[in-house]
Amino acid sequence: MSMKNSPMFEKRSLITLFLIFLYSFSLSAQNALCQGEVRDALSNEPIPYATVRLLNTLDSTLYAGCITDETGRFLMKKLQKDNYLCCITYVGYLPVCIPVSTIEKQNFDLGKINLSLSNDLLQEVVIEGTMQIRKMIDRSVYQIDSAILAHAAKTSDIFKKIPEVYVNSAGEIAIKGKNATMIMVNGILSPEKENIKSIDIHDIENVEIITAPSSEYGTEIDGIINIILKEKMKAGYYFNIGGSWWSLPFNRVAVGGAFRYNSEKIRYRFSANYSYNSPKKQWDSIYRENFDENDNLSVYQSIDIPQKKIEQNIFIDNNLDYYINKNNFLHFSSRNVFFPNTIKTQGFATNSMNNALINSISSFTDKDTDYNTGNYTFFYRRKFNKEHQLFSSNFNFYHMTTANNSKYEEIKLENAPYSSPHSRNTTEKANRYSYNLKVDYYHPISQKVSFSTGVLGYYQMFFNDYQDGGFSDTTYKYSDLKAHAYLDFSFNFNDFGFRIGNKIESFFTYLKNVPEINQTSYLPSIMVLKKFGATQSLSLSYRAVNFYPNVWILTPYVTYSADSLTAHSGNPNIKPGKLHNVSLNYVFRKGVTYLQLGALYQYMQNAFSNESSIIEQKTLLYKPVNISGKNKFSLEVIPSLDFDFLIIETTLTPYYEYFQANNDHRKNFNFDLSLSVYWYLPYDFEFDVDFTYKGKALTSQGCTKQYPEIDFYLSKTFLKGNMEVNISYSGLFFSTAIINVIEQDYFYQWMKEDNTMRGFSIGLSYRFRKGKEYQIENIQKYQDNDLKKI
Repeated sequence: MSMKNSPMFEKRSLITLFLIFLYSFSLSAQNALCQGEVRDALSNEPIPYATVRLLNTLDSTLYAGCITDETGRFLMKKLQKDNYLCCITYVGYLPVCIPVSTIEKQNFDLGKINLSLSNDLLQEVVIEGTMQIRKMIDRSVYQIDSAILAHAAKTSDIFKKIPEVYVNSAGEIAIKGKNATMIMVNGILSPEKENIKSIDIHDIENVEIITAPSSEYGTEIDGIINIILKEKMKAGYYFNIGGSWWSLPFNRVAVGGAFRYNSEKIRYRFSANYSYNSPKKQWDSIYRENFDENDNLSVYQSIDIPQKKIEQNIFIDNNLDYYINKNNFLHFSSRNVFFPNTIKTQGFATNSMNNALINSISSFTDKDTDYNTGNYTFFYRRKFNKEHQLFSSNFNFYHMTTANNSKYEEIKLENAPYSSPHSRNTTEKANRYSYNLKVDYYHPISQKVSFSTGVLGYYQMFFNDYQDGGFSDTTYKYSDLKAHAYLDFSFNFNDFGFRIGNKIESFFTYLKNVPEINQTSYLPSIMVLKKFGATQSLSLSYRAVNFYPNVWILTPYVTYSADSLTAHSGNPNIKPGKLHNVSLNYVFRKGVTYLQLGALYQYMQNAFSNESSIIEQKTLLYKPVNISGKNKFSLEVIPSLDFDFLIIETTLTPYYEYFQANNDHRKNFNFDLSLSVYWYLPYDFEFDVDFTYKGKALTSQGCTKQYPEIDFYLSKTFLKGNMEVNISYSGLFFSTAIINVIEQDYFYQWMKEDNTMRGFSIGLSYRFRKGKEYQIENIQKYQDNDLKKI
């Protein structure tokens, strides 16, 4: 009997066919898939790391889940044929749920799924090009997304997309209309302005532009750029090297590099820069002095031409970030600076009285300077479970040493009765130590109300030894202590924001043989913001800040200048200057158009000035005094257009000043103007043009004026933006010059400082990065638990 015809064989065949049928049915039932692409409803930009959950429609149990990739896409495979509900969620956005059925078709493509911002955030966000902007009470937050990074070859390209920020041809950034912009990284004040070229553009999450600093910040700050880095950055290492050469009347060379290492918890950065500069500077001075009641006029004129000047600068930076865990963060940074400089100067001077020549001399000066500083910062930040609740502490130690050695010699050129040629050597050694401890706490009472508070203690010691061949030898010790405490309250009600604060500052000074100085000031601040939808806002702010006299102003010793014709005496009774700022700003954003209109009033109380008197019929003595100050009214117009390939930015600031001090009454009306054009050409070329004009401005004893300046800049990037070559030309039509004029009843001085910067420069830089991206944890706890069940 054949096996093929046996009943057992037939039975086994039927079972095999049945199993094959069940297996193929199971495969077809598990072969369904669901895919889609999650994007922002306003900007149409992809949303990476959004949570996607597939729920059963019968009992809402979780069947499958995943997160979107960097392009916003997701894919779930091997799904059974059934009816589901696909729910997509992301922090700050409204959830979206879409019915999905894999019964009739196995490949279910949801296409583009748009998520909209929640109502709390929607009123604060505007889309400018491809960049999201959140307008808060005192700042604008610019979100750096993948579309911006895709078009940015270098870090400065990001800041050129921010209309409130000015980027010059050297890559330096500042807030438009602000005199002192402070650069911060992760809310940490760097010892010096952070070199943005050393920051990897892919590490930047967002940028905060703080145009109205709160009571927390110090006197020297009127605008802040805070660069927020991603906590989970690219793992691996990154370095860049570069150099540049300027074709000035004298050569200038700069080289430097930076290295950064990232791991899951540690981010370390090291950078070193060296520059060699031999610039040309020239000072032309004219003095007119009345010595007696008969109005005998003396005219003194001098021209100083440095025959040889060598400036060397060495910067060494170390930065270490340590993410202890999700809530605790440590930072350490150090900056060491070395300035070994040499100056050899030749000067010519003539002095006449009533048109009669008194003397005519030639002077030679050799000066060697060693100036070294060390700045060390320790920073700790603690996050709490409550959103945005923060505690931070910052300790800073600063040390400075300087040594100056000068040799001065006068040679008589013509016969004159009062000529007194002489020579002498001077030496000066100084040491400065300062300690700064700052503690801050921010607490959100509710979603609409919050407060911040903090204290600061600053102590400084200064030692100086000045030897002038027995002519005016001085040795002294100076110390001061400054402390402040502040409290700010913020209120947010839909389209209306309000912040009020106050700071108490105390200033103590000790100087040998001088009564101790103890001064306390109350510095209020207030800001009101009204938003008109997502495109317009109007703000009104007031802030009072103090300016404290430095050691040179307070020290009651006399230091004669090299030519023996001027002298300076300190005044320990100087009061701190107080600046009152009132500003009104209107901002309009829509598409590529940005317009800012501002009005500013400033009043300087207890301004520092010099009181002049004549001693020994030949020497002019300066003594610092407080004066009533000056008033300044200014308007500001800042339009900006961004067409991706072309960015045009303009700042026009007309102003009126009124100065009053005793019998000194002066008025001035003028304007400042700047124009920047960034043109992105094909083949990764960029062409920039910068024009700057600063009009006449009043000072405590005269005025200053700066010639216009035009700079051109051309760059070409290679290797996907990792290599850059740039060529620039500065001072095409004008050379940078600053004119200072001092006018008094019996004294007139005109001084011009000519810093010739006209010439070519060429630079080359190369960046290299290697590593992988960490997965960003944007999934909420309950979503994490659901995904663990899959």
